[in-house]
Amino acid sequence: METSFPIINVVIIIILCGLTWWYAKSTSKLLRRSQDQVAAIQNQALTKTQELQKSYTQVIQEIETRRQVEERLKESEARYRILVEETPLGISIISRSGHYKYVNSAFIQMFGYTLAEVPHGRAWFARAFPDPQYRQQAISTWKKDLLSSQTDPPRPRTFKVTCKNGSEKIINFRAVFLSTGDRFVIYEDITARHRAQEELKQSEFKYRLLINQIPAITFKGYADWSVDFFDQKVETLTGYPKELFDSRQLRWCDLIVPEELEQLKKTFNEALRTNKSYVREYRIRKKNGDFAWVQCRGQIFCDTEGNVDYISGVTFDITERKGAEEALRRREAILAAVGFAAERFLQAASWEEDIQEILARLGQAVAASRAYIFENFPQEDDDLLTSQRYEWAAPTITPLNDDPHRQKLSWGNGLTRWQDELANNRLIAGRLKDFPLSEQEYLRAQGVNSILVVPIFTGHQWWGFIGFDECLPEREWSAAELEALKAAASTLGAAILHEQDETALKNSEKKLRSLSCQLLDAQENERKRLAAELHDELGHALLTLKLRLESLENRLTPEQEALKKDTRQILRFLLDTIERVRRLYLDLSPGDLEDLGLTNALEALIGDFAALQKGIKWAVHLENLDDLFPLSVQTAIYRVVQEALTNIGKHAQPQKISLNIKKEDKQVSFAIVDNGQGFNMSQVFNAKKTLGLLAMEERVKILGGSFELWSQQNQGTKVSFTIPLEEEGFEGLQYSGGG
Repeated sequence: METSFPIINVVIIIILCGLTWWYAKSTSKLLRRSQDQVAAIQNQALTKTQELQKSYTQVIQEIETRRQVEERLKESEARYRILVEETPLGISIISRSGHYKYVNSAFIQMFGYTLAEVPHGRAWFARAFPDPQYRQQAISTWKKDLLSSQTDPPRPRTFKVTCKNGSEKIINFRAVFLSTGDRFVIYEDITARHRAQEELKQSEFKYRLLINQIPAITFKGYADWSVDFFDQKVETLTGYPKELFDSRQLRWCDLIVPEELEQLKKTFNEALRTNKSYVREYRIRKKNGDFAWVQCRGQIFCDTEGNVDYISGVTFDITERKGAEEALRRREAILAAVGFAAERFLQAASWEEDIQEILARLGQAVAASRAYIFENFPQEDDDLLTSQRYEWAAPTITPLNDDPHRQKLSWGNGLTRWQDELANNRLIAGRLKDFPLSEQEYLRAQGVNSILVVPIFTGHQWWGFIGFDECLPEREWSAAELEALKAAASTLGAAILHEQDETALKNSEKKLRSLSCQLLDAQENERKRLAAELHDELGHALLTLKLRLESLENRLTPEQEALKKDTRQILRFLLDTIERVRRLYLDLSPGDLEDLGLTNALEALIGDFAALQKGIKWAVHLENLDDLFPLSVQTAIYRVVQEALTNIGKHAQPQKISLNIKKEDKQVSFAIVDNGQGFNMSQVFNAKKTLGLLAMEERVKILGGSFELWSQQNQGTKVSFTIPLEEEGFEGLQYSGGG
């Protein structure tokens, strides 16, 4: 209808032109009538014609302009349709009544719903928001925006929309009200962006969590030593508020120990020249005056001109690690000192021989000012005293070994707590300020700032303690040091206990040897008594009986030949008995020792044995032993050799016997070897039938000598022993040997 307007105008113009022409023709007749009238009419016609031509020209221009506008409008509509259809944004046009007039392809692709499936708002809300509660929230927001649309600019809204396939998408809604009353709605799918934002938030949260959780301080530093910290952990490390660093009132170099600052600068410059990264370990002074060890790992970033832009890195508090390393070093040093002590204790006759050097090594290993040992002394009134026995002091520390206040201290005099702790095998360790006030006064008088006391036990008995003083700066004793010093105290206690046991064993052995001496002495005396009785009574009686029988035999007549024969048999038996009694007498009392000496007595003993054990080959090497030993020792030696030969005669059944007695530098060695049956030593000793062997060994040990026995079945037996020549070797010999 709009396009017909130019055609009507053209028709009107044509009609006007025709009328004009008709009018001119009609008037031409009139012109001839009146010249004046014709001229006027012509002028009027000319004027009208010019006006009509001008109007026609304007109409033509207007028609052309309208055509151009229509062309541009068509192009604009085409571009608009292309834009609406090709845009990735969903678009819908909703009428004032809520009916959907149009949805683009992006809308359909985005949600899966066609215009037929969402013909009005109720259908859309029901499908897009299946959850009633959430749907009500969306509708309420939509209505609220409708009411405020006349005054407020449109605002985007974000909702989670359920698509036709059941998936959910995060959608940004933007509604624009058209002049026609329709609503032009744009739908933007921000699901991926929302997910990325959520992931970014989560990543940032994890980053912050990581920054907060890692045992390090994350920083951004600058060439002037100013620092930006990313969390509050710097306050825990240094004690200074983070704001002081942020405001540049405090720089990191202000905390570094001065003697380490120069080296740190060299490390930084070296990193700047090479790979721009560095690892530094150094000490800082905290706000409270304490020192802390830190490890700084940094990466240097430079600008285009090569100047330092900033340093990014982390700082770790390694105070505990450094303390542990130092404690471990001290522990190793302590254990080395303990090993040295154990070796010396094993080698020395007494634990006290090297205790001063051992104490010095322990004190140096612990890096203490003093190290000392106290020993307890029980009193008759049940009071327990303790006194300092040994002390080591560092070169700059005053020793206290001569202090009378450290001698005969009563545990009950203000040290009850210490007594309870140490007697229950618990350590006492700490700084002076951690102790009760009453104890602080005593320790302060000795210049002690920190102390460690470790009890020493000998078995289950509390013997005393080993202590360590720190007179310079206060210190804490690490668990590694405590365990190592417990080992030191245990080693010392074991050495003391070992010496006590050895002393007790020696005393016990001395008592046992005294009893053995008394027993052997009683045995020798009893042997002498029996020998005397055999010699004086039985010997004389047998001799008298022999003489009477011989006299009786001489008085018998030839007619009493049978009686003579019986008498001779009785005499032979009597002579054999006398010989047996003589040998028994000699066994019981080796009288040859006093008359002939040890050498001849042993030769006679060997000769008597050889006479009884015929068929045995002898190899004897016997040096002169006379005047080497007192009679009691000679008796003991004689008895040992006698017992060895007796055992050979009873059990060995040998073919060869060798006896080698040799005088050496400070002793005489004896070796008696046979090639007889031998025996299983473990079986024989376990059978508890070895009184003779034990007596042999006991006699030799009483004389301070050594005794060895070797035997093997079918391989023979060897008895060897040594007797010292020095008089001190006979210490403890209490028996007379029967003399």
